[in-house]
Formats: sequence, C-alpha cells, structure tokens
Amino acid sequence: MPNAVGPPLPDSRSASPEEGPTETMPNRRSLKILIAVAKIAVVGACFAYVAFVISRNLEDLRQTEFKLRLVPLLASFPFAVAYLFGRGMIWHLIVRKVVGRFPLRTDLLSWMSSLLGKYIPGKVFLLFGRMYFYRGSGARAAEVSLGFLIESCCSGLATLIIFGFAIAWRNDVALGAFKPAMAALAVVLLAATHPIILRFGINTALRLTHRPAVEFRPRWRDILGWTLLMATNWLVLGAGFYLLLWSLIDIPFTLYPFVTGAFAVAGIVGILALFAPSGLGVREGVMTFVLSAVLSAGVAGVAAILARVWMTLAEALCSGVALLMVRGMKFEPPVAAEQPD
Repeated sequence: MPNAVGPPLPDSRSASPEEGPTETMPNRRSLKILIAVAKIAVVGACFAYVAFVISRNLEDLRQTEFKLRLVPLLASFPFAVAYLFGRGMIWHLIVRKVVGRFPLRTDLLSWMSSLLGKYIPGKVFLLFGRMYFYRGSGARAAEVSLGFLIESCCSGLATLIIFGFAIAWRNDVALGAFKPAMAALAVVLLAATHPIILRFGINTALRLTHRPAVEFRPRWRDILGWTLLMATNWLVLGAGFYLLLWSLIDIPFTLYPFVTGAFAVAGIVGILALFAPSGLGVREGVMTFVLSAVLSAGVAGVAAILARVWMTLAEALCSGVALLMVRGMKFEPPVAAEQPD
C-alpha cells in the first residue's frame, strides 16, 4: 500500500554522493579567500616597504635639493612612447615568423591595445587581448600563444643582459650577490628559447588539450636577434627614465646604465608577479631596493613611485590611441609565415 503519511524517505545511498561536494565547497571557498588574502598581503607588504623606506629617510629627502627642469621632464615621455613602439615592432617581427605576415599597422595595434591587460590580475589578458585582436583574421590561437611565449622568453633574457651589465658597470658588492642566480636564470631562459625546447613544450601542451600541433618556424638566431633588439630597446626606456630623474635631482650620467637596469629588472619582476595588476607594489618595492644602491633610500622610493606614474601615463596614451584606431578595423587573413632559409 502506498505511504499515505507523506513522501518516501530519501535513500541513504543516494544522499551520500551529494554530501561530498557540499562538504568540499566551504573548503574551496576558504582556500580561495586565503589565496586572495595572501595576494593582498604581498602587495601591501611591498607598498609598506616603500612607505617605510621613505618615512625613515625623510630627513635625507628634506636635505635633497629637488629641482623641476621642464625640458628633460617633457623629453622623457617620447622615450617611453618610443620604447612601447619598439616593443610593438619586435612583436611584428615575431608574428611574421610564427603567425603570418600581417601589415605592420595591424601588429602594432595588436600589441598596443593589449597593454591594458597588464592591469588585470593574472596577466592572461595580455595574451587574450592579442588573441581577440587576431580573431577575425583566421590566425590560430595556438600560434599567437607561441609568439607570446617567445616574446616573454626574449624579454626575460634581455632584462638579465641589461641588469647584468648594470651591475658590472657599478661593480656593486651588495647586488653582486645576485650574479650567480642571474647567471643560472640566464642559462635556463637561453635553453628555453631553443626551437627544440619550445616546439616540444607547446606541442605537448596542445596534444594534452586535443588540439593540432603548430609548426615551429623561427630559428635560434632569430630568437637571439629579438632578444638583442629588446635589450637595445630597454636602453631607450632607460634614457627616458634617466631624464625623468634628472628633471628632479642632480644625477650623474654615469648612473644611466644602472637606472636602466633597475627599471628593467623591476619591470620584469612586476610582470612575473601574476597576482598584482601591472606588478603594482612589487615593481615599486624591487625598484626601491635596487636604486638604493646608488641613490639615497628616500629618493629611491620617490623615484619608484614617479616611475609608476610616468610609465602608466605612457601606456594609457598608447593603448588608448590604439583602441580608438582599432574600432571598425577590418582584418584580412594573414599571408603564410616566413619560412626558414
């Protein structure tokens, strides 16, 4: 006879599978909260370090003779824009070997418009921005990703070259302790840029995701050439940063290589700090620490904050202009990528 009192009691065997997810959900939520708190703590600690350095050296700041030289201040911005334009040019060279032969204007706008992706935690929007840009051209996302990976490796190598040269130029004892670690990292990055390694890594990842492999066309000499171009481009940005500092304080030109290296290493560490939008806080902390080797600690902290404002303005200008130019732009399929000789 059917149960007239009420609905049948749930089967205990069918309830047990549902209990697992409900029990793990709070744990996952707690883990996410913990990770978010840790990220905020790291960024906060970096800013606290910069604030501590500045507050502890207020007397030195008061004794520093600050000046406002408008000509070098205004002249510093074209150097920052030229650096960003140069990075876009290098991206164009990489795209020609990896993705296909697009017009220079297309690749420049792609690189410039993706700059705002740096300001979103995770930095993945740097890559997604370029994938989205090329979506109408028929280019494969895997090929764009490969170009992005090559660009990142070349950028890291170029930074080590510039910072290593800066340390050797100053022969600084404290920063010299980083030489073994820098040398080891350079060897790893140099090996990672070899076509055999890159081809194996990217195609293994594609196979695991059940996607077709990509043809790897660049040669090692191409990758090393792009690295040297990036290192040269860092010198352009360093010249602008030196002018920015010189517009406020008396700084000898002999420090130009060192301040360039400081900006380069702080920039790359900021990019590697995936949890911080555009390396916010992390970049300032690293730059303050490195510049303290040649400037008073308080001035180094102020310089790090000024560098953030200065570079953000240049990136916002270039990205904004690029996004305006992209609106309504029509894309054509790329010509086949350049083949090795």
